[in-house]
Amino acid sequence: MNKENIVEELNEWAKKELGSEFRVETDCGDLTLFRKNEYIAWFVYFHRYHFKFNSSNDGNVNVELIKNHIIEKFHDKAIELMSEYEPKYTVQVIKGNESAYLNYSSVTKRFGFLNSETFGSVKTEFTKSEIEEFKKRDDLAIDWDKAVIKEVND
Repeated sequence: MNKENIVEELNEWAKKELGSEFRVETDCGDLTLFRKNEYIAWFVYFHRYHFKFNSSNDGNVNVELIKNHIIEKFHDKAIELMSEYEPKYTVQVIKGNESAYLNYSSVTKRFGFLNSETFGSVKTEFTKSEIEEFKKRDDLAIDWDKAVIKEVND
């Protein structure tokens, strides 16, 4: 499940479970719950362990939202959906070398490094579990201690 699917499913859920005045959007990279034009709660950059909610000037959260468990319901549903989201990563095999990214061609079923003939300017994105499997392969001559594995931010 990707971020767009998460937002879409949360929107359907919010309208059904919370009411038509609620919506979910990606706001500045965050997964955010709105009521009308007021932001209520959000996950910073879709990070499931970095959850925040809006409080009033005196530091108290809106009593109605607490009483009706709105924030808690959004948090729990978003965590459920985000658990199906697996971030993607690029693998830079030689630090600082922009043409040294691990790539995979689904056409030829082969691995290679970034070059204009084979991969153009594509940087293949892999999941953590795929990368862990690559580390076990003898046919990939990569010094994993020197490789730069960087999360792709959509």
